Amino acid sequence: MDFIPIKNKESFLLKSRFILTWDKGLLENAGIEVQNKVIARIENFKLLKKSFTGKVLDLGETLLMPCLVNVHLHLELSHLKNKIKQGLGFLPWVKEVIRLKSTLNPSETELKKAISQLISSGVGIIGDVGNNFPPTYEKLLNKNIKGVYFWEHLGFKKRRISKEVFKEEPLIYSLSAHAPHTVSSEMIKYLKEKTLKMKKPFSIHCAESEEEVEFLKKGKESTWGKFLLERGFEFSEIPVKETPVKYLEKLGILDSLTVLVHCLYLEEEDYYAIKKGGANVCLCPRSNYFIQNKVPDPRKFLKAGISVCVGTDSLASNTDLDLWKELEFLSEKFPEVPGEELLKMATLNGARALCFLNCGKISVGSKPELIAVDVEKLPKNKKTLINNLLNSEKIIRYRIYEET
Repeated sequence: MDFIPIKNKESFLLKSRFILTWDKGLLENAGIEVQNKVIARIENFKLLKKSFTGKVLDLGETLLMPCLVNVHLHLELSHLKNKIKQGLGFLPWVKEVIRLKSTLNPSETELKKAISQLISSGVGIIGDVGNNFPPTYEKLLNKNIKGVYFWEHLGFKKRRISKEVFKEEPLIYSLSAHAPHTVSSEMIKYLKEKTLKMKKPFSIHCAESEEEVEFLKKGKESTWGKFLLERGFEFSEIPVKETPVKYLEKLGILDSLTVLVHCLYLEEEDYYAIKKGGANVCLCPRSNYFIQNKVPDPRKFLKAGISVCVGTDSLASNTDLDLWKELEFLSEKFPEVPGEELLKMATLNGARALCFLNCGKISVGSKPELIAVDVEKLPKNKKTLINNLLNSEKIIRYRIYEET
């Protein structure tokens, strides 16, 4: 892959066989003019070239598209790759993660490998969740990776957080409550209020397991409740006798700045609540399948008009961090879902969920956070190009990015 940094006061004219804009659909033999790190014009290449005097970059037989957005991952668990058996079920998997974290130290080598895989697969924006603050890997990040670091909180005791944690470089810092079955309602609301005040995205695992759903209904008598008591957690407010989604709705969490991760165990009323609140849903299908042999159905979210994005989760519950493979997996399981919808999940919808509103698309005024994917061996029919792209080996020829 070749990297093309876009600097201030530079002019570029990018030419590609196809350009996936979203606003204007899929364009053929078009060009993109970039001025001062912003897309200025999108037109037929020959027309643009007549009045353009800067540097011209011909990207050849490629599809130029927004870079991928991995909305949910846990880079700090990268050293657990291939350490946990697939199909254990949620609670046994959690116990294995806890055991391994207590015996294995995070590896800088594994972090470098994970970040390298993100970049090589075309990911340019991430939503990383971690318990360490600040994250230990920032010095390892390349200039072509941006995103949000969600500092994750667990437990049923409230703690105060200074607004100084919300820094902007190289990653935007924000907050995350782990899940409804691991964080008190008071703390969930507090964390959400802090992020809302700073206009930052907020992330929370939601309806990921049957244990979570049961816990909200039975509290200490549930399997998860007994597990928490064994680990020394104290809680008194459960049960709420609500689904995880309805519980979060009552807490005032469901808005456009919230990312609900997983949403594997939903009831019909939950889809309506998510749509009504405007929350984003991040699916991690291969992770769910790895742990529980169960996959969320994207058709239900799309039918309800919910904005869906995609994440890989961690290498403790996935074989790799390749977002293309998440899309391929969904395409295989749900062939009725159009390829364009799947690509939107991994670009436009993901960028919006993480509040990168000027990324995830190719339009006038947006940032040139782009990848150029080789289409030389694919049929050039515009109607089938995207579906063929999803279900074939991807070669990322170029990564175009705004240099900070």
